[in-house]
Amino acid sequence: MKYLLSITFLVLLCSLYKSVEATHPPEFTLEPSKRQIVYDVSDTLTLPWVASCDPNCSYSWEFNGKPFDPAGTDNRVVNSVGLGTLVFASPESQFSGFYKCFARNDFGLAVSDTVQIINASLGKFPEATYPEIFRIAGQPLRIICNRPESFPLATIYWVKEDSSGGAQIDQNDRVTMDPDGGLNFAYVQQSDDGNYYCVAYNEILRTESASNPHKLRVSGSAGESQSPPSKANWIARTSETFMRGQNASIKCIYAGKPVPGVIWKRTDDKELSLRATRRSFGLELFFHGIEYEDAGSYECDGYNSAQPTPLKTTVLVTVNGAVTWVREPVSVTKGENETVTFECLGEGAPRPNPPKWYINWEQVTTNTPDRIIGDQYGPSTTFTIKNLKKERDTMAIQCNTTNYLTGSWAYKSFYLNVQSERPTIVQFNSGLQKWAATKDYVLKCKIFGAPTPVISWKRDGQSLTGGRFITGEDGSLHVKNVGITDAGTYECSATNVHGSASKATEVVVRRPTTIQQAPEDLTVTEGTQAKFVCTALTDPDEAQNMKITWLKDGKSMNYYSNNRVYMNVQDNSLQIAGPIALDSGLYTCKASNGIDSDERSATLRVQGKPDRPPVVSIEKCRANSAKVKWSPGTNSNAPLTSFTIQYQTEKDESIWYRAAPDLPPKITEYEVTMKPDNTYKFRVLATNKIGTSEPSDPTPSTCTTTEALPIQNPRGVRTLDEGEDRLVITWQPISRVDFGGSSFVYIIKYRQAGQNECKPEKKYCEKSTPSLEDAIGRPGELNIIEYKIIVYDQPVYTKYEIMVNSRNTVGDSSETPEIVFGYSGEGNPRQDVFNFRLKVDAAGEEMVYSDNATFVWDAVDESVSETQGFFRGYMIQYKKRINNEASDEFFDTRSIYVVIRDVKMEGGSINETKIENNELGAWENPDDGTVSVTINHLPADSELDFQIAVINKRHYGTLSPVFSITTKEGVPGPVQQLRITENGPTHARLSWQRPIEPNGVLTEYMIGFKSLNGLQLGPMQNPDSKFVAEPRDANQRVITAKVTGLKPLQMYRFYVWAYTRAGQGSEYFIDDSTVAADYPDPPSITVDKLSNNTLNVSWVPADTGVPANVFYVQYKQESAIDQWQRTGWETNKNYILVSNFVDGWRYEIMVVASNGGIYERSSSSVKIFPTATSRAAAEATVVFGSSWFIGLLFALILVTAFFALLCYIQRNVGGIHTGQFTVEETERLRPYEDNHFDEKSARVDNTEPEMTGSERYAPSHFSERYPQSIQGEKYAPSQHSERYVGNQHPTQDEYMQDDPNKYGEEGSFIGQYRDNKELPNFKPRVSEPYRPPVQPPQPRARAPPSEAMYAAAPVPEPRNGGNYSRGGRNGAPESSAEYRPQYAGRSAPSYAPDTRYRPAQRNEPEVDTNDTVV
Repeated sequence: MKYLLSITFLVLLCSLYKSVEATHPPEFTLEPSKRQIVYDVSDTLTLPWVASCDPNCSYSWEFNGKPFDPAGTDNRVVNSVGLGTLVFASPESQFSGFYKCFARNDFGLAVSDTVQIINASLGKFPEATYPEIFRIAGQPLRIICNRPESFPLATIYWVKEDSSGGAQIDQNDRVTMDPDGGLNFAYVQQSDDGNYYCVAYNEILRTESASNPHKLRVSGSAGESQSPPSKANWIARTSETFMRGQNASIKCIYAGKPVPGVIWKRTDDKELSLRATRRSFGLELFFHGIEYEDAGSYECDGYNSAQPTPLKTTVLVTVNGAVTWVREPVSVTKGENETVTFECLGEGAPRPNPPKWYINWEQVTTNTPDRIIGDQYGPSTTFTIKNLKKERDTMAIQCNTTNYLTGSWAYKSFYLNVQSERPTIVQFNSGLQKWAATKDYVLKCKIFGAPTPVISWKRDGQSLTGGRFITGEDGSLHVKNVGITDAGTYECSATNVHGSASKATEVVVRRPTTIQQAPEDLTVTEGTQAKFVCTALTDPDEAQNMKITWLKDGKSMNYYSNNRVYMNVQDNSLQIAGPIALDSGLYTCKASNGIDSDERSATLRVQGKPDRPPVVSIEKCRANSAKVKWSPGTNSNAPLTSFTIQYQTEKDESIWYRAAPDLPPKITEYEVTMKPDNTYKFRVLATNKIGTSEPSDPTPSTCTTTEALPIQNPRGVRTLDEGEDRLVITWQPISRVDFGGSSFVYIIKYRQAGQNECKPEKKYCEKSTPSLEDAIGRPGELNIIEYKIIVYDQPVYTKYEIMVNSRNTVGDSSETPEIVFGYSGEGNPRQDVFNFRLKVDAAGEEMVYSDNATFVWDAVDESVSETQGFFRGYMIQYKKRINNEASDEFFDTRSIYVVIRDVKMEGGSINETKIENNELGAWENPDDGTVSVTINHLPADSELDFQIAVINKRHYGTLSPVFSITTKEGVPGPVQQLRITENGPTHARLSWQRPIEPNGVLTEYMIGFKSLNGLQLGPMQNPDSKFVAEPRDANQRVITAKVTGLKPLQMYRFYVWAYTRAGQGSEYFIDDSTVAADYPDPPSITVDKLSNNTLNVSWVPADTGVPANVFYVQYKQESAIDQWQRTGWETNKNYILVSNFVDGWRYEIMVVASNGGIYERSSSSVKIFPTATSRAAAEATVVFGSSWFIGLLFALILVTAFFALLCYIQRNVGGIHTGQFTVEETERLRPYEDNHFDEKSARVDNTEPEMTGSERYAPSHFSERYPQSIQGEKYAPSQHSERYVGNQHPTQDEYMQDDPNKYGEEGSFIGQYRDNKELPNFKPRVSEPYRPPVQPPQPRARAPPSEAMYAAAPVPEPRNGGNYSRGGRNGAPESSAEYRPQYAGRSAPSYAPDTRYRPAQRNEPEVDTNDTVV
């Protein structure tokens, strides 16, 4: 039903298209796609025939040349209503045959092409019992398969019976099928014994048929026997004929043992076509779509090692071609009195017969004045009709040209329609037309009219004729090389005697699409990457429609099926990851916008290692040589550069040896020289510039040589020192393939040089190794064979003449053995070395320095009897003393060999350091009987123990007594682990560790730096104070220093040198950059009173943001407005001492962090009375500064005494308490114990700093970061209360005796140490007692400060949740915000107003967060 609906749809389309025409004869628009159809009776078969007719036509059919009526088939054949289609519901065999369909109306008769339908069938094998087949192993065999009748031709395969029933035979080069279905064995073997079945399979019926068993019985064993190639099995056909375009193959099968190989070639010296490939293990030559040029003579050569000359078979291939159209006739409509000519020309091989013409299926045999068959192209290829008349010449016409030899034909049924109609435009390009400049376009204007209308074209009212504008026969306008000016309105007009018709359309012209960057040819290596780049431009109005696509070999690429190939959507490039040989081809970039397109192509050649040679054989096998021949494989797009031949023998099947030098690529055979007593097989490797191929399969045959004399003697003969009483001779063993025969042994001959100590008839003593023949082939046996002999009871260190010869059963080696000189073993030297001492220079000073010393000693007797061998020189050993004891733990023993006589060491286990060419020192042997030597690279500033002994080639004598020296102090090595720990805009903080090799007492370090711009270094820059002292604490590991005066965002190279008293050591440098200038985060401030008029203002730098370079203190009287005073810059310490305060005033103090210029931020301010009388003065100021008091003073000037008394009383009310607090007052006013609070300090923290060393934080905060157990003598000035326990307070004298230098800095201007260095030791006032805790400390909270920090007199109890208030004027409490307590945590940030991102000079007064009196 689905098929019938499709046919009906096509008919409706055709009727719509033809509706504009007048009546016309019938013409088939749909016919069966094949001329021969094979069917299964169980399937439904449809033969579709549809004709275009006006008026409607009737259908009839022929079956085998006779009329056929489907109505008489009992519905077994059904005709589709209104169509010529026949449907066979169950096509029985009786319906097999040839069918035609006829379509008829009032104007003619159309005849379809002939279609043959055939019932598929598969017969059975004959019920025959096949006789048993007997073969001896090694003989050839062909089992014939009498295939049953089948249509289409059945596929044959063979099955061998086994225990599971049977399995299809896997074909190989030894067992294969011929084109007739026979099973061929090149030679049989025992495993072939069994029952074989031939099976035929019909692909249409999907059924198979099997023969009775063919029983094969194989006896004997093939062994190593060989037989040359023969045609004992299937013989290739001498000629084969194929139809052009079909897949075809020819095959050669040879019998023989080993299995013969096959080489295919053309006899006309032409190369094999690219369509031809080798299959079936090289036996078959397959053509994919054979062409005329593949016709010719082919030769297949069979070869194996049993016969050097190949067996040849020639196959003649003929290619015929089915008849195809060259000029195919088509239906036309003409007007009366016109002339029409039809052409009917076909081609084929052989050439087809002349065509036959039919009118309404009646053959035209003669010409008339108005109907003429034939013209200059040949007889009957044209049919011309003149002076057309509608009633006479409206008809259906048929043409047929046939080639009876190939059974092919070309057939067409068409019509001539003669009409008298006014013009009608039946096809036109309506709507807006978009053209691209420089391209060619066609405007369609298909006209129907009779007689044929005259067609004209206009653009914007102007006629278009000639030049770039051509009107085609069908009325279409062809415009060549379109330009921008070709835009406009195009009108097509058609006129004949009956009237006219016209249509118009609008044309716009766009700029052309062009490839701007075209892909380029690429040659890449397999496994790399290939990338094609392509960019294009188009008209701006069409840019949104432009897209780029890629094609390979003219076909669109499927990126989903190959994920290695993808298009980059960013730049439209095509990328191939890991290309392989199959990726080679023509790649096309196509840019299109729907109007026009442009494309460019490039070739990709993927080069890889060549394929291995497919065939390698031994052509000739001689006594000592073999001729190896091979055929090259494909070169994988890279020309071959060489071939390599390798061989393997049965004596060592794990190794392949090179048989010859690399051979040029044009050589495909080579004569290989072979060694005696070996069985050879060969393989070949091909090489190109990419690499070397996999090796070919080994040659199927081998080549064996006979025994002969060994061709060489062993190399590398020498003696070993394995004891003072023996002569040890060793050599390099000979490869097994060089033995040349059985019973192979080594013959060793030796004697003392210049003597003959053996029998008179022999000149040499002789020894022989055991036979190596039995060891060959026994795995692991050779691993225990030592290729040496030992001759015992020999004198010490005696010279010998030695020869080692090869021998087998045939005799001694043909090569003359080489005489080698060697020595027996050495003993331990007997003599001692005396008077080992330091050498004295001309000034009488011992020659010992920081890294070298010169020694001298008495020379020894160098005779063999004393040295017990070859006197080589002396060995000096030394080791370093630690704590006056020789130590192996900290300094290994070093051995220095003073080589007097330079002979290569043989054996020995001592790690030697030779003194040669002044590398480590120099030695002298003057005539005074002494020897001196200078030893370099000694450790400086060290106590060293030395000993000396005599040495020969293997041993050393007795060591002399220990001689000790002390080297002088030297310059140190480089510092270790230099790092930048802080980068600011104008400074950097460096840290490092001591040198591994201090070479003395380290005194200081020097720092320098250079600007670094790219690879260009600026001059060395050293601060004025460039030295940093060595820390006194030897356990301190990390040393730090700060470098200032740098530029923001500048790369620098920082240098550090260590110094000893001997001078400057080696440099160590590091590169790093400063950061951009920016505001630092404000520090945390703490203020401590040191004396009556001096404050210690300390701070903790912020550990976030940009580090500050310098700090300074700003302070002013509280009542002053913007009258800030400031201290100097502090670049290194985290505290500044501020003094000279005006007595009686309270001051506001803050710390400013600065990076120069506007990049400053201040800490929160602290308000404090710096002197003891300040508090009382402040209270007096409250009174005397009041307006009412001043008025009263002027009014009552005479009563001064009264006001003096009143002033005295007022001062006593807020009087200064200089004595001890009572116990009650102490307990009430004492703050809670907390490690984060100091009762003598006022501190505002903006952040929680991370303390990493004393150089970054104020001395007053030492105890906040280190436990009490480690503070001891190291504490901050404000932490003195942690130092004393109970009431043990220091006296005033002790306080005054404190070292004032502790306020200074140990080190340089730019350096300070990140360690627990002792800090200034300040002591509290005696008048301040110790206050024991009244309650346990609270975690993460700071208790309210003691009232002693605000005033000396008692104050009211705290209220309002812990906020202290003080009585002000008239008893009114002052603002509690001024007296809010500090907390150790960060839970109340509002108590410390944030000054972040505000310059110090613009700060507004801070809230009074603490009021401290010390």
